[in-house]
Amino acid sequence: MPVARVSNVTKVYDAEGEAVTAVDGVSMAVEPGQFLALMGPSGCGKSSLLHILGAMDRPTRGDAWIEDTPVHRLTEEELTGLRRTRIGFVFQFFHLLPTLTVEENVAMPLLLTNGRGVDRRRVGEILASMGLEHRRASPPGQLSGGELQRTAIARAVVHRPALVVADEPTGNLDSENGRVVLELLAKLTEAGTAVVMATHSAEAAAFAGRTLRMKDGRLQ
Repeated sequence: MPVARVSNVTKVYDAEGEAVTAVDGVSMAVEPGQFLALMGPSGCGKSSLLHILGAMDRPTRGDAWIEDTPVHRLTEEELTGLRRTRIGFVFQFFHLLPTLTVEENVAMPLLLTNGRGVDRRRVGEILASMGLEHRRASPPGQLSGGELQRTAIARAVVHRPALVVADEPTGNLDSENGRVVLELLAKLTEAGTAVVMATHSAEAAAFAGRTLRMKDGRLQ
């Protein structure tokens, strides 16, 4: 079963009273353990499609599923629960909470999911896999750009999601730190996690096992 799939989805936004079609009749599927890159220039619709695949947004028309769950039929409360349990998110801007330590930021999805406690062993395993053990007590303000993004990836996968969506994850990093982050994303697929990344960079897309190009809201 695909981890995520969309069927003939279209997304239309209202831009100052004018209807703008960001995604135009797209159908595709993401398989378990696949690293898929959505590539194209700014404004081509890749981020809008990524948001639909990651259940962050609903299509205007068409159908979307996470595994066997029809995203297009869920309530907002059900969507929130789905995102917290089955999906991880990595963005260009790290969105870490500045008053929490690295360890506390990474543990947050577990706390939100079960509301009772945090599996500290799991958090420690993820920090070690990201090379962040020595930074576990540090606040985000003391981290380098690469460390910030590795913390964001650790937070995205600590709850063992089926799908990780990454929107321009290397956009704020130098080439060396960008390479490290892309290698970490590729490594996630070894355990069966699917990764979908939106990028305008051919160098970043080269780390993916499959690349789909977008133009004017459509797959090429």
